[in-house]
Amino acid sequence: MNIVRGSTAALLLLGCGGELRENLVDGDDGSDGLSEEVLESAVTDSSSSYLDNESPDTCAARVPEVHRPSSTSCPATRGAGDPIDATACPNVSSLQCLSDADCTEGINGRCFLNANSSCVSDCSYDGCLSDSDCSGQGACICRSSGSDSTANICLAGSCRTATDCGPCGYCSPSLIDAGCFCPSSLLCTNDLGGACGDVCGHAYFCHTVTDTCVDAIDCSVGACGYNILAKSWSCESCNAAPP
Repeated sequence: MNIVRGSTAALLLLGCGGELRENLVDGDDGSDGLSEEVLESAVTDSSSSYLDNESPDTCAARVPEVHRPSSTSCPATRGAGDPIDATACPNVSSLQCLSDADCTEGINGRCFLNANSSCVSDCSYDGCLSDSDCSGQGACICRSSGSDSTANICLAGSCRTATDCGPCGYCSPSLIDAGCFCPSSLLCTNDLGGACGDVCGHAYFCHTVTDTCVDAIDCSVGACGYNILAKSWSCESCNAAPP
């Protein structure tokens, strides 16, 4: 496999709008323009991209800097959220909670203010404590420690660990914490007023024999991520997510 520095997927159009890929990989309705059939095909094909271990051409160019050789358990404890002072809010109807004690419908409920408004709050819950809590090939993405208030979440990609990727295979995170999206002209839809869906995977995916990058160092432009349509890793132009 040859590593091409700075190559970006030709199908990307930076001028298109986009919806966050997170909605799709979390198993929502795919309203960002990428059909469930396309996602299923990408997941299925990615996990079987390594043919066998007899030919060196079917193995990765090198071991990725970041990959998941085995599953780990996530912290069961979670840092507290800050209590919310609603005295300055003219309308409190959008405050779903004022403190963590109000969030009782899931595991480790925490109350957070909306990033764009001091008078809008929502409850956040842990989605998992281990991979076994996630459906399909979903992996449980852990918070950094038991004092971190971030939620553990399931992300549905093509693998949980390297064993899901066949001989010589590696399972790596694709743009999980990037907070960005990769709009593609092939995923634009009139249902969203012409907005374009996200062609990048934001979960764990197997590396493939057709990858043009393995790590971030291989990309002079863009970021190394999994392209859902190409079903391989390449240097992608990942735009900042809209507020």
